Amino acid sequence: MVHHHADGGFGDYTAGYTVPANNWDRNAMKLIAGDFNGDRRVDVGMMYRQGDGTMKMYTGLANNAGLIQPFTSSYATPANANWDWNAIRLH
Repeated sequence: MVHHHADGGFGDYTAGYTVPANNWDRNAMKLIAGDFNGDRRVDVGMMYRQGDGTMKMYTGLANNAGLIQPFTSSYATPANANWDWNAIRLH
């Protein structure tokens, strides 16, 4: 999160959740932002392609300060669902 100053400049950056090194493959994720829990804060949704073909949906909700918290898993496709990763668009 970046804090804005009254003069239009940017203040210090404040990090929320930080992914441990080598924990996620950037090429295997599709991200989208939105308010997923109705609290009027921007959350992050992620579809992640596992090595076995399973695709999982994760949500990183913002806390009261607007910082993204650790991701939780929700929906997962079966590995044999044959979803076309390249055809998936999150809007």
